Amino acid sequence: MQLFGTLGVSVEANDGVGAALRGDTLVVVYKEPARLHRARWVYDLADRLVERCPEGIVALVVVLPTSAPPDGPARAENSTRLRRLGPSLRRLVTVPVGDDLSRSIARSVVRATAVLQRGPSRMLLSETLDEGIACLLESASPLSPSFDRIAADVRSLCAELEVDDLSFCSEVPPSRSRRISGVQQIAPVTSDRRAAG
Repeated sequence: MQLFGTLGVSVEANDGVGAALRGDTLVVVYKEPARLHRARWVYDLADRLVERCPEGIVALVVVLPTSAPPDGPARAENSTRLRRLGPSLRRLVTVPVGDDLSRSIARSVVRATAVLQRGPSRMLLSETLDEGIACLLESASPLSPSFDRIAADVRSLCAELEVDDLSFCSEVPPSRSRRISGVQQIAPVTSDRRAAG
């Protein structure tokens, strides 16, 4: 399903995954498990956005507790497509939502993916949606939407996906002076570090 808003946003949902494209920003919400057909759909949207934004894109991925880590074929697709997107991806922030176990699993998957990418990592993990959006906007361009619009896109995607618990979505953006404490930059493993370990 595809909906077009009046402010240049395209909101789409496909089999338990929602995506909003606004300016140079891709916002994704995974409600269902990360499987090959869903991953391909998301990366196809990212490719479309890169065609419109040759200076690069930023992406926010929210992983709900009802989702599950990618299976083997989806992991392979993630690796291939992220490598191809690499030069065009200014920043990718993942926000795992849920209890400690589901967040820990999602963090492990993101870290493993980052290690496989080899090279400068633009992938970040955030503990909260607010911090994730703020971190994403550190790589904003003039085409990037505001904090409020990104947060509204997440809420719209959740509504489209019929997500009942929106407690992870706050209504107030964090202060610009507030320290972002829940963000972790994922550093790739260099050959020196691998040899030493």
